[in-house]
Amino acid sequence: MEKSVCIYLHFDECFIISKFIAGMLINFLRARQELSPILCDIAAMENQAALASKWSDETIIDLIRNLRNDLIKDFLDERYLKEYLANSFGMREVSNVKIEFLKKELKSLLIAPVNISHYQPVIEKIRSSDTASLSEGNEQLFYAEVDGVLKTYMYE
Repeated sequence: MEKSVCIYLHFDECFIISKFIAGMLINFLRARQELSPILCDIAAMENQAALASKWSDETIIDLIRNLRNDLIKDFLDERYLKEYLANSFGMREVSNVKIEFLKKELKSLLIAPVNISHYQPVIEKIRSSDTASLSEGNEQLFYAEVDGVLKTYMYE
């Protein structure tokens, strides 16, 4: 006949069970204890994946496109464009023809797809911080793209 052992569980209860079952229970508890950190890591990775999925690539690119297009629309206002050229590039007098060419190029940029490589720092920041707020340095990326268009007509 198989020998029985007494195992103490919660609330100081004693259960009489066979040695075989007691061994299995002890092995299970040891394995569970050893796996506990791994299970916690897996749970943390699942939580991180859930957070990361909040900002899909499409959502991030849409956000960047909207911010970029809002800035471009500001530049399509001739008064703002002239003021920016004067303050940023020292161009006090800009011909109407040049303004029209600049506005045409800005409109082309408005419908162009987002340059992923140009905005990579912003994309990574949104993914890592899980927020859509932009720092001062990231804001300059938006101006740099517009400046690229403006500079093509600056020295003609």
